[in-house]
Amino acid sequence: MGDREWIGVRRGMALVAVLVGLAWAAGLAQTGGALGEYRRGAEAMQAKDYQAAVRHLSAALAAAPSHPGLMAELARAHALAGNREAAAARLEAALRLGSGLDVKDDPAVAPILDGAAGAGVRTAAAALSSPVATSQEAFRLPERDLIPEGIAYDPVAKHFYVGSIYKRKIVRVDAGGRASDFVGEGRDGLLAVLGMKVDAAGRTLWAATEGTLSMRGGTNDDVGRSALVQYDLRTGRLLKKVEVGPDPAPHLFNDLVLGGDGSVFLTDSEHGSVWRLGPGADRLQPVGAPRSLEYPNGIALSSDGRRLFVAHLGGIVVLDLATGHRSPLPHPESLTLAGIDGLYRRGHDLVAVQNGLEPPRIVVFAMTGGEDRVLGLRVLERGHPLFPAIPTTGAIAEDDLYYIANAQLRAFGPDNRIFPLDRLQEPVVLRTPLDAPAAGNAPAAPGRLPLGQAH
Repeated sequence: MGDREWIGVRRGMALVAVLVGLAWAAGLAQTGGALGEYRRGAEAMQAKDYQAAVRHLSAALAAAPSHPGLMAELARAHALAGNREAAAARLEAALRLGSGLDVKDDPAVAPILDGAAGAGVRTAAAALSSPVATSQEAFRLPERDLIPEGIAYDPVAKHFYVGSIYKRKIVRVDAGGRASDFVGEGRDGLLAVLGMKVDAAGRTLWAATEGTLSMRGGTNDDVGRSALVQYDLRTGRLLKKVEVGPDPAPHLFNDLVLGGDGSVFLTDSEHGSVWRLGPGADRLQPVGAPRSLEYPNGIALSSDGRRLFVAHLGGIVVLDLATGHRSPLPHPESLTLAGIDGLYRRGHDLVAVQNGLEPPRIVVFAMTGGEDRVLGLRVLERGHPLFPAIPTTGAIAEDDLYYIANAQLRAFGPDNRIFPLDRLQEPVVLRTPLDAPAAGNAPAAPGRLPLGQAH
């Protein structure tokens, strides 16, 4: 995810964060589709024109019909416009899909919770408020101002790599939990580091980076720049750096996945595109029609290597690599694929960090053997006390998901300055077993799980 969009966001525009799975999306360039309609709805809310807000938010929901964040915000607008029944119906639907606790707690919505009309909302909210816990602490990093977003795993050396947005560097964590700089701050012109993947066979690390005013030393000239970089795992030497150019349009390289032939597939959230860097190539090529997705983010490759699963604002689309054709990933109406940041395939299932829901959650989407349809979901973690600081992405190591639990993406003021250290937390990586059944309502036992004992 890219962080320049958070600056200046306050309550009225905060749902854009929910829509794209970010904490800071008010500055996106897109003006059409669900985001554009939402922005107009938020402006109408700020102007207290609640009927206009209902119209725009309804149009946004029509463009992303399974997004519970939009449903919940439309419920808020209906409540303020005096449409109590419509508000209750929309909010109950959002809560049953897994989001909307923030709207439920809004004083403006309180009147719809009373009496028989609010019974469904109260029941759904109570169920969603119950935590699900399967995670334990794997390791933590001492740099409170790291602001990590991406994490990758090297199965050969059993090392983790964690990228920093603010300090524009990459940290290596060994099997004993010891952290050291793999790429020092700003070396090789490194920008804010987002998604990363290890090519274990080639012994290299790939990282998506973006320029932002919130990274230390960032300038206006950096905003809208993005680069895909490749480093040698043995030496730390920069092997390749690729940008889209010449192109005056803004870009935000967000996340990536590696193909079996050495290709790199990359989401460009600001541009609305997916790119491919072929083996040995130095120029990015679009996959499918460029500018055809609304804020593409997490990305995974099918087991046959022929299709990409791309998380975007409205859910997950499937991109056929041979034809460029894209289509929504079918799923039951009782669940949502919206609000995904990190996305990974394990076997025939997809694992996701859904930080665009309220509350955020870690889930497994069970799919058919042909990986052409979602059959159901299993929630692995929800309601963790670190999640208010935003979980972002993860890495699968053997049978576990290791994920950043508290990226602290909101740790910047309106002047782009990071908060003082005493307001920040140590970044924590949690581990959840992917084969374990979802836990009940009891929180997981606290305590650090050393990496040397994690496998």
